[in-house]
Amino acid sequence: MLGVFGQSAAARGECGVTGGVSMAVVAVFEVVSPDSEMILQLKPVRLSRRLRAMARFDEVRATFWDDGDYGVQQPLTDEMVREAERVLGVTLPSALLDLLRVQNGGIVATDHDAFPTSQPTSWSEDHVPFDHLMGIGRRDGMTSLLDTPYLVEEWGMPAPLVLLSGDGHCWIGLDYRTCGWDGEPSVTWFETDLDMELDLASEFRSFVEGLTAGSSYGAGSVGDPVSA
Repeated sequence: MLGVFGQSAAARGECGVTGGVSMAVVAVFEVVSPDSEMILQLKPVRLSRRLRAMARFDEVRATFWDDGDYGVQQPLTDEMVREAERVLGVTLPSALLDLLRVQNGGIVATDHDAFPTSQPTSWSEDHVPFDHLMGIGRRDGMTSLLDTPYLVEEWGMPAPLVLLSGDGHCWIGLDYRTCGWDGEPSVTWFETDLDMELDLASEFRSFVEGLTAGSSYGAGSVGDPVSA
């Protein structure tokens, strides 16, 4: 049988740590019983990549939202989630709901308001903006995820999508075209004027973990469109 316990390398002070918990070590005890004698074997193993990624997401979530109430909907409830999934016809990613349960939409903090790209767009040579995230709700004068069906038709975008952030000409959205309504959607950048799109991340959690500060791109890059 296997028993597991763990302590981070940071807690023991044994090795360098990146992102808080990478390089953490888990101790796994395997108990075998040859000739009715119990032999305890200690096998150190590294913490899985998935657990490290989860820690990175939690770090971003803790500092994701900026101050202010612009774009903020009423606190999210389970009933609101069910209604949104009914209206949108998809299952929303758990990572997205985790963020919206902290704050239901609004301005994204400047440490996380951009996503790096490997090729230029009309926005920039090396990144796209993510300065706000729409919530779920019907507050007057506020656009929300529930407006996706209208916006997709109005701007001639493909479906099924769930739009997360944008201004009409450029959007970031959850892309369900490959995974289907109940799958894990990728995240895609859309430019409606140019009929262009760019894959950003294979899933929303990875997208959040990859967010950076727009200010880090320096002069001549932040919001400096590339000529077509």
